[in-house]
Amino acid sequence: MTWEDEARWVQGLDNEDDQIVLTIVLKEKDRPIGALGIHSIDHVSHVAMTGITIGEKDCWSKGYAVEAELLLLGYAFDTLNLRKIYAHVLSTNRRSDHLFRRSGYDLEATLHKRHFCRGRYVDELVFSIEGVKWRKIFAKFSSKET
Repeated sequence: MTWEDEARWVQGLDNEDDQIVLTIVLKEKDRPIGALGIHSIDHVSHVAMTGITIGEKDCWSKGYAVEAELLLLGYAFDTLNLRKIYAHVLSTNRRSDHLFRRSGYDLEATLHKRHFCRGRYVDELVFSIEGVKWRKIFAKFSSKET
């Protein structure tokens, strides 16, 4: 995907009513380091999907993704009144696997050999979290921050 393709995709998000995409910004430096979102929002079943990326390698493994994900879940559960959020991850993406487990998601399913990637078939992991579980995790996270 080129930068132009990416820009067109981001501009097109304004016309979507079933997703929200946000930029992750370091407060102390006002520096954008990634993006995350809530996608495929189903207001009837009260479920959605999420995705996240930290594009700045010097910001990897510093807890920014977990913090951003936990805050996004708060918006999803408390403002959008969703009851469950899903995340789909390639089994080869160890960072995302770790992020979602650390954020309180449970592995709900493994879709074996779901994607062909870099010359081989890889599994897709389906994680999920419900609002009740998120509240317990966020309470612990918030107490560490103060």
